[in-house]
Amino acid sequence: EALLNDNPPSIIFADFSFLIGAYYVPIEEISTEIELDEDYLEVWNWDGVNIRNESYIPEKNNIDSVQYKVLEKEKDLWDVLYLDDGCGEIADIVALKDTDDSIRACFYHCKFSSEDRPGARKKDLYELCGQARISAKWKNSSTNLFKQLLRRSKGKENRFLKGSSNDLRTMKRSLIDKSLDLSIILVQPGVSKTRISIQMKNMLIATQSYLIDTNSIKSKIICSL
Repeated sequence: EALLNDNPPSIIFADFSFLIGAYYVPIEEISTEIELDEDYLEVWNWDGVNIRNESYIPEKNNIDSVQYKVLEKEKDLWDVLYLDDGCGEIADIVALKDTDDSIRACFYHCKFSSEDRPGARKKDLYELCGQARISAKWKNSSTNLFKQLLRRSKGKENRFLKGSSNDLRTMKRSLIDKSLDLSIILVQPGVSKTRISIQMKNMLIATQSYLIDTNSIKSKIICSL
């Protein structure tokens, strides 16, 4: 029971309604007339990236991976970039910044493309949408978030692509006076903004609605043109 409470099952049904834990959203609540904000789908140039190669492995220095593209492009925005990819991950990449009034955090959930070219394949979104919903629980468990990151980095300092465990400890102490401002970004170069289907948009709308309604978490997807 405790395991299920900490890791509630996330299910997307054939009609694109979804269930996470005890929270169910039927397809009737997802209107096909709702349009995603133009900025919700952010197009990147993926030249030089193997969009079918998801994970960045520092020891191999595979800089043509999807994760490395994110790390390189976003590195100047954050104080800490933490590579959490693997079993039990919070997100593929956890980014953190200490500001005057809050600790800003961003979970980047990355996924490789199922084919060589971007398109409108629902399977390229299924797992990402589920991961985003599951990771939302950390918004209300900020101290445990930092404990988890510190625990997973023991003996694995190569998880830090920027910053260090000392930065995590400093931010953790700051939570006494500061709130956690969390956002979630899906990264899928296999999704084409210009070709995305209504069904795929509904999946993203459902995910966006869940994150806003349950935890006031802003989100977006980084994709291809």
